[in-house]
This record gives sequence, structure tokens and C-alpha cells, in this order.
Amino acid sequence: MSYKLGFLGVGVMAGGILTSLLESSHNLIDKSDILIYDNDETKMSKFLDYGVKVAPSINFLFKNSNILLIGIKPQNFKELTTNSLFSAHPKYILSIMAGVKLDNLEKVFFKTKGFIRIMPNLPCLIKKGTIGFCEKNCTTEIISFSKELLSQCGKIVEISEDKFDVLTSISGSGPAYVFFIAEAMINAGIKLGLSKEESTRLTYDTLVGSAIYAKESNISINELIDKVCSKGGTTIEAINIFRDNDIPEIIFKGIEACMNKSKELSEK
Repeated sequence: MSYKLGFLGVGVMAGGILTSLLESSHNLIDKSDILIYDNDETKMSKFLDYGVKVAPSINFLFKNSNILLIGIKPQNFKELTTNSLFSAHPKYILSIMAGVKLDNLEKVFFKTKGFIRIMPNLPCLIKKGTIGFCEKNCTTEIISFSKELLSQCGKIVEISEDKFDVLTSISGSGPAYVFFIAEAMINAGIKLGLSKEESTRLTYDTLVGSAIYAKESNISINELIDKVCSKGGTTIEAINIFRDNDIPEIIFKGIEACMNKSKELSEK
């Protein structure tokens, strides 16, 4: 039996993509045409009420999936391929594994016709994500279906694979940087007299509102900073401290380290 879409792993990100698909009103695919497999049965159990099917084995999943979404960790993928737990190859593969290149997938799944590599980020779980996308040897139909599937979770950015490590360090890992800054702002507010609830709400609302304004205003970042910083006012005092302590360079070094780690994983 052939299923239109298979999922190897239904953890946080792959599970989020599956949930968005199952709860979408677009009827992109019949739920009975979806096949899933995960070593953790509790992760699969929450999808059973939707009518998806559970594969009895990895080999069954691979053999019967037209498009297979691989949502496991790269280290688990290495263990899977090393132990040769499968003999069948899916027709097409959609991979969200960080650091695993298209060429490496092709070497493992040498009978598979085409490959798509994506890099989603955490906001995909609330359908506000950014998803890097590149492909190799896929038909127009497969590309179109995959994009429609992913569009349930956020915006798709087509980008060449040689830029995926940078994309990973900006959008893939970026939410953690925002959370880190948010934590610093919340803690500062608490130290300066706000309650935790007050500081948290003020910080989150400010970050969300500022991001939306920056995106929709078409004003450069420098102009936006100047728009808030009145000469001789309060805001410029904070900005001067950030600049004097070279915060932009610190952020650059962090993002660069993240990118280098992504490259290291890719080379392995």
C-alpha cells in the first residue's frame, strides 16, 4: 500500500508540521494517506484520533511513503543508517535534519528520486515560522505539494544550500537569541522595581510590537533606532552603553559560532 506522506519522527518540529497539516482547512491531503513512525509511542498516540496510520516498522514506512519527512535528530539518523535498519527507499525525501546535506541524503537513499531540505524555526508551532527551502531532482508537483504543506506553518524562503549554515544561525537558532534578550530585559525590569508579571508582559508586548512595526514600516534599522532615541533623552543612554560595550560584535560572534557549528555538523 502506498501512502502520500510519511513521517519518521513526530517530535517538536515534525510533530508541529504534522499538527498544522491535520488542523488546516485546506484539505491538502486525506488523513488516511498519512503514515507515521516514532520510537516514542506517546508522541504518536496524540495523532491517532486524527485518523493517521502508524507504520509497524521503519522499513514499512520507507517502502510505503511517496514523500517521507525525516524529522529525527542528525545523530539518530547516523545511528539508523549505520545499523542498516531499512532496505527500502522512499520515492522522495523532505528533511528537517540540521547539518545533513542533500548529497549526503542521496548517498544513503540512492534509490530515492529527489530530495528537499528545509530549516524551520520554533514559531512554526504557531504558524508564524520562517522555513528555509532547497531541493534536488524533485518534480514540479512534489515541490508544489511540499511548499503548500510547509506554508501551513509560516513563510517559505528559497535559498541555495551553501547558505543553509548561515540561515540556521539566523532564523533556525534566532528564536533562542530573542528569548535570551527577553530574559535580560525581564530581569532588568524586576531588579529596577517591576513585578515579574509586569516586566514579562511589558517585555513580550514590546518585542512583538517592535518586530511588527520594523517589518511593516520599510524604515531602515538605524532610522528606527533614531526614531526612538531623542537627543539628550533617556533611550540614547541605554544605546550608548550597548555600543560602548560592543554588543553588536558580541552578537555577531555568537551567530558566527552557531554557523561554524552547523558547518562542522555538515562536514561530519
